[in-house]
Amino acid sequence: MQAKVVDIMPLSHLPMATTSYDYAYIIQLACIFILFILLFFLYLERRKFIHKVKDLKSIEEAVITRLLDSMSANFAFVDLDGTIRYVNQRVFKYLDINRKGLIGKKVTDVLSIFHGQSDILPDILEELRQGKDYIEFKTDTYLSEKDQDAVQLVGGAAFGIRDRNGRLLYILFFFRNINKEKRQQYTMDMILNRTHIFPWTIEINTGILTIDPRYFEYLGRSVENNTITIDDFRAIIHPDDANAVFEALTGQFYGASLDAYVSYRLLRGDGTWEWFEAQSTYMQSVSGSPFQLIGICMSTQKYKETEIRLQEALEKAKQSEELKTAFLANMSHEIRTPLNAILGFSNLLTDEDVKLGSDEAREFSNIINQNGQHLLALISDILDLSRIESNEMVFNMQSYSLNVLLTDIYKAQSLRMTPEVELILQMPEYNTYLTTDSMRLTQVMNNLINNSRKFTKEGSIRFGYRLDDDGKSVYIFVHDTGCGMEQAELSQIFNRFYKGSPHVQGTGLGLSICKTIIEKLNGNITVISEKGRGTETILHLLLNR
Repeated sequence: MQAKVVDIMPLSHLPMATTSYDYAYIIQLACIFILFILLFFLYLERRKFIHKVKDLKSIEEAVITRLLDSMSANFAFVDLDGTIRYVNQRVFKYLDINRKGLIGKKVTDVLSIFHGQSDILPDILEELRQGKDYIEFKTDTYLSEKDQDAVQLVGGAAFGIRDRNGRLLYILFFFRNINKEKRQQYTMDMILNRTHIFPWTIEINTGILTIDPRYFEYLGRSVENNTITIDDFRAIIHPDDANAVFEALTGQFYGASLDAYVSYRLLRGDGTWEWFEAQSTYMQSVSGSPFQLIGICMSTQKYKETEIRLQEALEKAKQSEELKTAFLANMSHEIRTPLNAILGFSNLLTDEDVKLGSDEAREFSNIINQNGQHLLALISDILDLSRIESNEMVFNMQSYSLNVLLTDIYKAQSLRMTPEVELILQMPEYNTYLTTDSMRLTQVMNNLINNSRKFTKEGSIRFGYRLDDDGKSVYIFVHDTGCGMEQAELSQIFNRFYKGSPHVQGTGLGLSICKTIIEKLNGNITVISEKGRGTETILHLLLNR
């Protein structure tokens, strides 16, 4: 079998269309493959990018969460229907509940925000939904868990978080516990109110002085915004104190320290002066120069008044000591003089070698009696003083006829009057009854009449009473035409151990005792006198206590 020879056509002799078609097909396949590779790489890069974005978002969320958890305030995010979506860590410590107790629950089911007696949380949510951007909690706002008695005083606000179109996305609650701040504020207010301490500041650049508003209220002055200029402040400082105050302030303006306080007087709104003390320091800028003074001032008027009273008391104590010394010396003289007379004339009466007539014996007996009465009066005054000092003086209050009491006094005192002095009793004809201790009132009247007799060499002594216009009280008076007193003496006559004249017998206790007795009888005593024209003493007593 013979083989058939087939001629093979070279490629160069193939038709051109077939060759072009094969190249185009190959190119298309190559392009598709390259495009697939590119898409695959883009897909991989996209996945990497998405993971990176997610990682960045997670990092961002973690940073924000960490930041919110580390802040001293409390934050809570609530969505539109009031569901709690996020709270920072401090909320759980603040409310002492776990995360499961809050996240995903309606905020109105878990918490209450009270102002007064009302829960205002629903109103806050509704106002923010209606378009309000910001609601600040009012003073004395309280937050508590639902149906719990424990409450916390809070300060803070609620914010509406919106997108670019103004659509509400979330509601952010920001609040903090201000119980401690309020306690400190209340404590500080009580301290400042009790002590009249007022904080103040001075802006060095402007010279504006800002003071606690209670300061101007206390002084009775009206100013705007609790501020006053340095010049206006100087105008109300006492002229004698202004230089010392402004020397201290000027020194601090230039950085000098001021450790001591400065005392000065301020003009009150009613025109009176009041003592203050102030102390301050300064705040300095980066350069070290002062830019603001801060300090406190305090009213020291009460302390000044106390200081004056103590000084007066010290002076009185010194005077009292001097008077007591004089009293002891005087008592020695007052006791020894009548005792010497009593002993001397007694010896004469009993001495068998001395022959006395009846008139002389009677005169000596009268002298002994008078000196004995004087000693008795001295002892009585000393005993009364002791009772007053120990508050043991007893009063027997009864209704007594004033006419009878004064008449008895008149009869007894008439026997002691010298011919040069006339004793006159002036009183209404009708009887007046007075609820009093008749013995003590008689003691006072006798003391007053005896004093008048000592200082009246001639003329008259009038005593009696008259009813007040209302008929509820009575004025009992003793008026003499004696030597009278200087006005300076009138302020001292009721002081213990005071004697108007060292040459007059007495302890200096009589008027002091009289004043105490009249005050115990619910009355008062007044002395009117003029040198050379006599003295009048008036007792004012209620008829019925």
